[in-house]
Amino acid sequence: MYFRRRALLCPGTTPYCPPPASTAMKPMPPSDDDAALEDALRRSRTLADAPEPLVRRAIDLFAARARATPAPAAGLRRRLVAALAFDSMGAPGLAFGLRSDAAATRQLLYSADGRDIDVRVAGVGGGRWRIAGQVLGPDASGFARLRDAAGNRREAAWNEVSEFAFDDVEPGDWVLELSGGDWEVELPPLALRPAP
Repeated sequence: MYFRRRALLCPGTTPYCPPPASTAMKPMPPSDDDAALEDALRRSRTLADAPEPLVRRAIDLFAARARATPAPAAGLRRRLVAALAFDSMGAPGLAFGLRSDAAATRQLLYSADGRDIDVRVAGVGGGRWRIAGQVLGPDASGFARLRDAAGNRREAAWNEVSEFAFDDVEPGDWVLELSGGDWEVELPPLALRPAP
């Protein structure tokens, strides 16, 4: 059926029938209607200022919300819960590419209250580990604390780009705690076995 219709529409022996030269599109000369249309389109793209009462209302709503949020009492910290967003251990091998050494460093990415916490765990030889990370968010300074079940503790201040690092970490189950400003978060334990 298709070929029969095509034969009626496009007589001849070739399956492709180019359009006749008389129906080919030719550019049209510009007209006054084109200039008016262009002007109307330009005017439609400019935004008018919002009415002053609407602007005031938006500012008042924001100010009311800021007043409704209680400030933490002096010395008290908010305890945040971090959700694991990414773990390179669970990613398929080819996701890292053939040239990367995905097994050498484990990356964990947590999210907590508008902050992303990037943690990298790497074996450094001799059965030891390096735990490093960065807090991505509004905080400019803070501390990272590392503790194990035996009561061993280590602390490191964040640098100017909110990075922290613990070198020469022994195998064991370690808990990483981060604190900045008026908040603190405890990440799930890291089970570090002797590094290869």
